[in-house]
Amino acid sequence: MKIIKTLDIETTDARFELTISANPTGRGFIAEYYGTTPKFAQVVRPGSPTPMMKEIGPGKLAGDDLQQLIEASCAEIEKLAGTIQQISERNVR
Repeated sequence: MKIIKTLDIETTDARFELTISANPTGRGFIAEYYGTTPKFAQVVRPGSPTPMMKEIGPGKLAGDDLQQLIEASCAEIEKLAGTIQQISERNVR
């Protein structure tokens, strides 16, 4: 699948990567996202194991309209990890 667009999305609780690819059928697009949430350790007892990060996702959506697909993906991400604070687009090569 040819990648059309890659977005880095930061929410109040996590960071996500959203990748939009051309659908292999030749019609529409596929959006795939995954994220991690920084979970800072709260030490209960010294020496206890504490997870630092938690994976969120992955998620996958498909659609014919690129902008609507991005908006739907962002809505799903907000359900998982809070309000979106920042979106930045990466250069696709």
